[in-house]
Amino acid sequence: MRNLVVFYSRKGVALRIAKDYHMYKNADLLEIKVKKNYLGPFGYFKSRKDSISGILPEIEPYEIDFKLYDNVVILGSVWSKKICSPLLTFLHQSQSKIKNVEYIAIGKRKGVDFNSIFNEMDYILNVHHKRATALVVRFNRIESVQRF
Repeated sequence: MRNLVVFYSRKGVALRIAKDYHMYKNADLLEIKVKKNYLGPFGYFKSRKDSISGILPEIEPYEIDFKLYDNVVILGSVWSKKICSPLLTFLHQSQSKIKNVEYIAIGKRKGVDFNSIFNEMDYILNVHHKRATALVVRFNRIESVQRF
């Protein structure tokens, strides 16, 4: 089975998880990169504002043939109760191209409605996910794992 992990990482947490998945499942990695700078404290406030406003940032072009993969894992953080804006851009660009999808969402606190986030991602891609995992991460340590 051939796997692809598509991820966006602002601070490196998602990158570490993507690399672990790569090692465990021998998956290919596709890092989504934005043209806008979301790094540092000002980047945090910019990312939060974009997420709340529903702004989809421009992402760097990528070339990938999704037909080559049996499973696509979409991995990223939750920003203001939504999956991060760069991944939302990716989802909109990938509508109807991905058939088998799995989600891994990273939140900073318990109480995030991960189920509605996963449902929104399904709606955008026009698929139903095979598996979804929510990770609550604080201080770079996984505090809890929920499977949906």
